[in-house]
Amino acid sequence: MNKMDLIQLIEEQFNYLLKTRAFFPYLNENRIGENQFSTAPFYKEKLGTDIKFIFDRKLDQTNIDEINSIAHWINQNYIIRLYSILEQNKICGKSVIIDQNVDGWEDVDLLIRLRNKFAHSSGNYNSRNNVSKSLYKKLVERYKLKDVKSPEEANEFPLSIDTVLEPLTEGCKKYFSSRK
Repeated sequence: MNKMDLIQLIEEQFNYLLKTRAFFPYLNENRIGENQFSTAPFYKEKLGTDIKFIFDRKLDQTNIDEINSIAHWINQNYIIRLYSILEQNKICGKSVIIDQNVDGWEDVDLLIRLRNKFAHSSGNYNSRNNVSKSLYKKLVERYKLKDVKSPEEANEFPLSIDTVLEPLTEGCKKYFSSRK
């Protein structure tokens, strides 16, 4: 597959992620007691559409936790899908060595590490596991994340679309575009 086709395929997958997540947005606790709202400005800007949510009852903490868990699961699955595309095109995989002299290599490395966590385990973050904590810290450092829990307090990997998944995707595209 040529580079332009690969970029188009990745952008298509990212667009699917956005469209899916527009229906499962991250909800803050300030939504408790509400039963209707519009999609986040992020999705309005990216997709050019406004989705209205109307629930038959007011949201409680359980509803919010469930919706946020589904949203996180969708983000984890995007990581697996992105990895699969790159693996199929021999950009990463068991027998492929990442060229650390090429821009975006750190993003590919993080993609591989996240994919391994999500595809070969429950995908849950374990603050007592040094491998998980190291990966968590690397994500925070690489994407300059603010307002995230410490690795010891966290209960999931930070996978926000705008601060992690979008720059990770762009880094992966940069990596394979720059390779010889």
